Amino acid sequence: MEKYPRIRDVNNKKLLYKGFGGFIRKNIGYFAIYQQRILIATIVVIIFIHMFITNSFTKKLFRLSYCDSVTQLCSKGKDDWYFVGFWVTLFTVMREFCITHIFVPFGRNHGIISTRNLNRFSEQTWSFIYYIIFWSFGMYISYNSPYWFNPKQLWIQYPQVILKPHIKWYYLVQFSFWIQQIFVVNIEKRRKDYYEMFFHHIITCTLIFMSYIYHFTQIGNAVLCIMDLSDIFLPLSKMLKYLKMHKTCNLSFFIFLLSWIITRHILFLFIVYSTYKDAGVIITHKWDPVNNIYFTKRIHMLFLALLIALEIILFFWLYLIIKVTWRVISGHNAKDTRSDSEDENDLALNKKKQKHH
Repeated sequence: MEKYPRIRDVNNKKLLYKGFGGFIRKNIGYFAIYQQRILIATIVVIIFIHMFITNSFTKKLFRLSYCDSVTQLCSKGKDDWYFVGFWVTLFTVMREFCITHIFVPFGRNHGIISTRNLNRFSEQTWSFIYYIIFWSFGMYISYNSPYWFNPKQLWIQYPQVILKPHIKWYYLVQFSFWIQQIFVVNIEKRRKDYYEMFFHHIITCTLIFMSYIYHFTQIGNAVLCIMDLSDIFLPLSKMLKYLKMHKTCNLSFFIFLLSWIITRHILFLFIVYSTYKDAGVIITHKWDPVNNIYFTKRIHMLFLALLIALEIILFFWLYLIIKVTWRVISGHNAKDTRSDSEDENDLALNKKKQKHH
């Protein structure tokens, strides 16, 4: 039984470093072998320094910066990125620990035998737990805001320089998670849609970063809530598939399909349209750092272009989802059409061996 992460994948240079992103996957791959030891040691050292050596640096890692204890409000600044960096590290450790010591044993005890399926099940379980927690948190923030189902309100309160601590925490931790996802997509087995997934993560991180430093955190929260809902049901469907709960899996998949279409191709397009039509009308295009206004025509168009690029990728995935839906309607179980390219290579290799024998 192989231990996660799969060291054989890291050592297989021909497989891992092929094509676009090979340089990134090569360096991340070597780190992936020893990630848990390196990062746990790093966190232990940081905690030791924080507890026993008086310093101002480690406080930036554990606590939100620029928060006023009197007003209970937070502003933004460069020290926020220490907090983000720490959470990227923490997510990497937590993910590895949960997968290796909790989810893999759970899957094995519930009848999942193959290493590949155990790894996939564990990865999907981690995603399911993350999204259900942060979608709920994000919905709480959105529901208690003036922009709840009112896109124009996303722009009226610009700029959002001062944030409540829980909103700032949510935003920075979400940013940390998506940065860490860029690492994750390069250590997991490559899928057919690796490039789309990689660019999706890059665009997402860029949008979160820009919306934070340019003070559009309200629209960032709205987009994250819209995206996170279907990301609950997709990993849930895959978990149920690996557990051989096929009827429940198909039901979960149809809920996922419905949530995907409503959130990513209806609600999200409302936000894209509002970005195009309302933003430039409600907010005057200008660059005024003194008053924390960073909304030139160029920045406006860049935001819009990134949102449209994201929607294009989502439409590509919708095509793949419809293919799976057709399989289910045709009487087959839901199966991810984004099959591992590595598995296809393995299958081809096995066929060649059989011919020689």
